[in-house]
Amino acid sequence: LAGVFGAQCSCESAAQGCCPATSGLRAVRVAAAIQQWRSEGRIAVWLHIPILQSRFIAPAASLGFCFHHAESDSSTLTLWLGEGPSRLPGYATHQVGVAGAVFDENTGKILVVQDRNKLKNMWKF
Repeated sequence: LAGVFGAQCSCESAAQGCCPATSGLRAVRVAAAIQQWRSEGRIAVWLHIPILQSRFIAPAASLGFCFHHAESDSSTLTLWLGEGPSRLPGYATHQVGVAGAVFDENTGKILVVQDRNKLKNMWKF
């Protein structure tokens, strides 16, 4: 797929594998590759398309790829090859942090735990 769309491709399956990337692939060969991946038991294809190559999104969509998420400089499309509806996880839209505080009544001490993955330098109470 990388040769057709000029993008990075990776496959996921129950068995570990990778995508063939040949610069001369044509859409017909991509369709054949998708059939081969299905026969090999692969269950999903992830296609990462840089923003400057976004013209390849429509051809990928015509092969059944759907948007998974977009970032400031790229889009990620997926193709579910498994049976039934896609079981790929949705993209995270936010992050939930964790923090805590413990008060020891005997000593009057307070233990405060700060979120390690914080985006701002602030304490949570």
